[in-house]
Amino acid sequence: MAHPDGGRPETVEPPRDNVAVVAVHGIGQQRAGDSVRAIAAMLLRLQHPDGSARFSGFVETPLQIATRRVGVKPRVPSAAVRASRWREYSDALSAMLHSETGSRQYAAEYEFMRAQLEAYPGDDDPYVTTRIAGSRHAVGSTQSTSCMHIYEVFWENLSRVGSGPLPLLSAFYQLLFNTANLGQVAVNHAALRYRSMATWRTFRTLHALATRLFTMFVPASWALMLGTSLTLLILAIPDDNKILTVGWLAGIVTFAGLWRAYHAVRTTGWPWFSAPIASIAVTYVAARGVQALSALAVDRILVVLWSLIACGLVVALFHRYERVRPGAFLVGIWTSVAVFVGTVGWTLLATDVTWLFARVLEVFAVESALTVLLWYVIYALGFAAALIGAVARRGKSGDDTRVLRLTQWTATATLGTAASAVLVFTFVLWSAIMATTRSWLRPMDAEYFRITLPWFNLQQATKDDRVWVYLRAILESSGGAGYPLLLWCMLVVVLTALIAIGPSLARELLPSERASPQPMSAQARRDHAREADDATERLGRDLSDRMQLVSLAAVALFVFAFFAQPTVSITHWVQEANNTGGSVRAVLEWLHENGAQWIAWSGGLLGASGLGLYAWRERVGPVIDTALDVDNYLREHPRDATPRARIAERYVSLLRYLNAWRDDNGRPYDRVIIVAHSQGAVITADLLGFVKLEREMNDDLYPLLNGPIAGGADRRLHLFTMGSPLRQIYARAFPLLYEWMRGTHAPWGTSRMHAVGATTTVPPSTQPAVPTRLNDGHRVAGPGLSDDSAPHPADFGLWRWVNAYRSGDYVGRALWRDPTTHADVLYRRSPREPSTFAEDAPETIWVSEDTTGGRRELCIGSGAHTRYWDATAMPIAVELDLLIAAAPTPVCVS
Repeated sequence: MAHPDGGRPETVEPPRDNVAVVAVHGIGQQRAGDSVRAIAAMLLRLQHPDGSARFSGFVETPLQIATRRVGVKPRVPSAAVRASRWREYSDALSAMLHSETGSRQYAAEYEFMRAQLEAYPGDDDPYVTTRIAGSRHAVGSTQSTSCMHIYEVFWENLSRVGSGPLPLLSAFYQLLFNTANLGQVAVNHAALRYRSMATWRTFRTLHALATRLFTMFVPASWALMLGTSLTLLILAIPDDNKILTVGWLAGIVTFAGLWRAYHAVRTTGWPWFSAPIASIAVTYVAARGVQALSALAVDRILVVLWSLIACGLVVALFHRYERVRPGAFLVGIWTSVAVFVGTVGWTLLATDVTWLFARVLEVFAVESALTVLLWYVIYALGFAAALIGAVARRGKSGDDTRVLRLTQWTATATLGTAASAVLVFTFVLWSAIMATTRSWLRPMDAEYFRITLPWFNLQQATKDDRVWVYLRAILESSGGAGYPLLLWCMLVVVLTALIAIGPSLARELLPSERASPQPMSAQARRDHAREADDATERLGRDLSDRMQLVSLAAVALFVFAFFAQPTVSITHWVQEANNTGGSVRAVLEWLHENGAQWIAWSGGLLGASGLGLYAWRERVGPVIDTALDVDNYLREHPRDATPRARIAERYVSLLRYLNAWRDDNGRPYDRVIIVAHSQGAVITADLLGFVKLEREMNDDLYPLLNGPIAGGADRRLHLFTMGSPLRQIYARAFPLLYEWMRGTHAPWGTSRMHAVGATTTVPPSTQPAVPTRLNDGHRVAGPGLSDDSAPHPADFGLWRWVNAYRSGDYVGRALWRDPTTHADVLYRRSPREPSTFAEDAPETIWVSEDTTGGRRELCIGSGAHTRYWDATAMPIAVELDLLIAAAPTPVCVS
C-alpha cells in the first residue's frame, strides 16, 4: 500500500485478536498472583512445529479494579414466610416450602444463591490484583497474532480465617459444627420435591432437631463446663492471693460492663476513658474492702465474680456465633443464666470453704451429666431420623430412589462425621487440661464427694489426688464404655479414606516425573505410552471403586457413633448398677477402666497426625481445605457478609472491567477465557448462571455473556475447568441443589415448568465433528458427547466449555463422559492399533466433543488434584492455547 505523500509504502499490520484469560484458583494454600504466573509459565513452554516460541514473554503490572456487588432484583417478601430467628435457611426457601408444588418460578439453586447475595451491602475497597500481558506469535515469525492479558480472581482471603492459634481453633470447631449443617442444607432442598411425603417430613424434622441440639446446645454446655472447671482452679489459689484476685475480677466485670454501655450510648458523648478509670478504682476498692471478710465470704465473692465473667464470655461468644447460626444467642443467654443462678445459689449454701469447693465440684458433675444426657438425646434423634429416612425410600424407584438415597447419605455422613470428630477432639482437650492442672487442685477427703457412681473408686485415691481422680472418673464415664469402639471405627474410616486416595496422594507428594532427555525408538515410545496408559486407567478405576468404600465407611461411622457407642455405654451402666452381666460385664468394665488410656492414645494419634499434616501442609493441605471451602461456600450466614457474596462481588467486578476494556484503537476483547480449577469451577458456574438470569440488574456484563457487539462481531466467553467437583462432590452430596448438572433439569436457576430466561441456542461449530481426528498432531477424537448432556454451556453464556481432569483426582473428574459407555477412552490413551497411526506418531490424548464443539472433555493422564498448573500438565497449556487461537493448530511441547 502506497504512502499518502508518495513516499515509501506503508506497512500495515494485520489486526490482532484481543484475548483475556481469567484464572480462578481452587482449594489449597493459595497466594495472590500464583495462578496467573503459573499460566504464563505453562504457555512459555509451548513451541511451534519449527521450534520457535509461541509466546516470547510476559510483563507483569499491578492493577486496581473498582468493586460493586452483584445486582439482585428487589423482591416483595412472601406472605408465606413466617418470621423466626431459629430458621437457618433463606426466606425464599421457606416460601417455597410453604407454597404449592410447581408454583415456583425459579429453581432452588437460584433462590439459594440469591439468599446469600441480596442482603450483602457491598464493599467499597478496590480489588488489588495483577495483570500479565503478552503476545502470541505466528509460526516462524516474531509478529504477534494475539494480544493477551492474564487476570486473576483471588478469593481465598475472602473464605479463610486468621492464622493464629485461637482463630484456627475457633475455625476448626466451627468447621466441625457447620459440617453437620451441610446435611441439613441437602435435606431442606430435597423437601421441595418430597414435601407431600409424611415420612420425609418426619425425617427432616428429627434430623433438624438433632442438628440444632448438636450445633447450639453442645458448644454452650461445653463452654459453661470449662468456666465451672476454671472456678475450681480459682478457688485453689492460695489465701494470700485471693484478695488481689477479687480486686482484679471486680475490675474486669466493671470494665466489661462500662465498655458495653459506652458502645450502647456513645452517641451522647459519654467519654470512653471512663471505663478503664472506673475499673481501676473498683479493683482498688474491692481489694481493700474484702480484707476484713472471712475466707468463706471471699470464696463466695470469687465464685460470683468468676461465674459472672465466665457466663458473660459465653454470651459474647454466642452473640458472634449468632451471625453464622441463628438462634445461638438465645441459647447462650438461657444456658448461661441457668448455670449462673444454679452455681451461685448452690454455693451460697456452703458452710465452710471446703464445702464451697465441693459444691462447685458438684455443679461441674451435674453439668457433665446433663451434657451426657443431651448427647444421648442427639443420638436417639439422629438414629430415629436415619431409620425413618430409610423407610421413606421404600416404594420409590428410579430418580426418586437416587435422590433420597444421596440426600440421606449426606445427612447421616455429615452428622456422624462431625459428632465423632467433635467428641474425640474435645475429650483430648479435656484430658490435656486435666493433665496440666493436676498439681493446682486442692486436697479433699472422700466425705465431701456426694455425687458418685459405682466405678469412681475414690477410696483408693490419696487425699491430694482425690479431686483429680474424681474429675478423671467424670471424663471416663462421660465417654462411656463405647468410646473405644468409636475410636476404632474412626481409625477404620481414616484408613479406608487413605487407602482410597492414597495412590493419588502419593502422586502429589512424590517428586514430579519429567520426560527423559534420552532419545527413544518408536517401539520404546509406544511401549512407554502403553504402560502409562494402563497405569492411568487403572488408577482411575481403582479410585472409583474405593470411593464407594469411603461412602460405606461414613455410614458405618454414623451407625457406630449414634447406635453402637451409646448402646454399649448404656449396657455397661445398667450392668454396673445391677451388678449383672458375667463375661460381657468384664469386657465392658475393661473398656471403661481403660478410658483414660484410650483418650491419651487418641490424643497421641491426633498430635502425630497434626505434626504430619503440618510437615506436608503444602501437599496434603488441599484435602483438608476441601471441606472448609465447601462449608464456607454453602454457608448462608451472616446474611450481610456471606463468603459467596464477597467472592461474587470481586469476580463480577473483574468481569465488568473486562467487558468495558478497550485497546488504543477502541477494540474490546474478542475472547475471554476463564480458567477455573477445583472450587473455582463451582464458583464460576453458579455466578454465571445467576447473573444470566439477573440480566436486568447486571446489564454492564453484556455483551460479554453470549451477546452481540456493535458492528456485528461476537464476543465469546469460554470456560476451561480442571478437577471440577461439580459432579463428583456437589451433585452427589446435594442432588436437588445441583440437579442442573443432570439432563433431567431445566437450565440453571429455572424450574421445569417455568424456565424463565432459559437459553436453548448453541454456539456455531468451530471444531470438526467427532469422531474425526483433530488437526493438532497430539489429539484424536474419541466417542462424542451428547448434545443434550448437562451442564449446557449456553445456559451460562458460554460459547465453549472445556473440562480436563486426571484419572486419580479425588475431588473432580469427568463432567459429561459416562464411565459405562466410555470405559475404553476414559483416560489418556496411546495408539492401540499400529495401523491407525504412523510408527513415529507422538503420544495421543483422547478428546470427547459434541457435534457443536460447545462441550469438550479430556483426561490428561494419571495424577491427583493439585498438579494442573506445572510442567507435568502440559496438555492444559495446549488446550488453553487452542482456545486463545480460536482454532486447533499444531502445538509442540518443549
